[in-house]
Amino acid sequence: MAQIRPFRAIRYNLAVVGDLQKVVAPPYDVISPEQQTLLHLQSPYNAVHLDFNKESDPYAAAAQTFQTWLSQQVVQQDPEAAFYCYSQEYTLKDGEQRRRTGLFTALRLEEFESGIIRPHERTFEPAKKDRLALLRACQAHLSSIFCLYSGSAGSNWSLEQTLRTELAQPAAVEIQDATGVTHRLWPTTNPDTIADLRARLADEPLIIADGHHRYETALQYCREQASEVDAKRSSGSTSSTGEEPFRYVLAYLTNAQDAGLTILPT
Repeated sequence: MAQIRPFRAIRYNLAVVGDLQKVVAPPYDVISPEQQTLLHLQSPYNAVHLDFNKESDPYAAAAQTFQTWLSQQVVQQDPEAAFYCYSQEYTLKDGEQRRRTGLFTALRLEEFESGIIRPHERTFEPAKKDRLALLRACQAHLSSIFCLYSGSAGSNWSLEQTLRTELAQPAAVEIQDATGVTHRLWPTTNPDTIADLRARLADEPLIIADGHHRYETALQYCREQASEVDAKRSSGSTSSTGEEPFRYVLAYLTNAQDAGLTILPT
């Protein structure tokens, strides 16, 4: 079964960064060189400075920037572990408007052989080497993988149903990006809501819709860290809970049957 758990996200501090529109960025692998430059100039706090910077040693630079931002409270860790409901409202080329709703969670890493988390793309070593170097340097997941679940958690159930109380409130974050997509985020720390979501999604196999390189990178990082823990445990210098953060990856989950999900040809 897929294991998800709430986590304490690290998020931008509005008192420092101001306009969130200036600090968001698309996924690194769709950013052109021209857009990369524009994002760098847009704000010294744009996410591209971490995930896809232009320095000669981008990994050391990202790690240094990340630590500086934490120390200067540019970004802050939420005080409580939460699930984060996330919606995107967008318009197709034919003018149809849609809204996709999903959930940010810490997803326990599983080897593909288990069948719990399933890939559908080939991956390439240079891209994995790049993402692994960044993960080793920052020791944080700077962007999420994107997974689909089948919707077998109940034909009459939806995320919106469980999260109706949260979604009735103003979003904690609401911005419109440069392409006109409106993004909204609702953290939930309610124990009953968290328990319900964990139970309903427990039996769902997940398909990686996007982020295969990041997932395989997270798996490799987990193997490395687990090996170190095992070595220290053998020497008696530490113990293992089996729930260390490195055993999880940041993931966005949405229902494959959601009418707001659009799958276009490549």
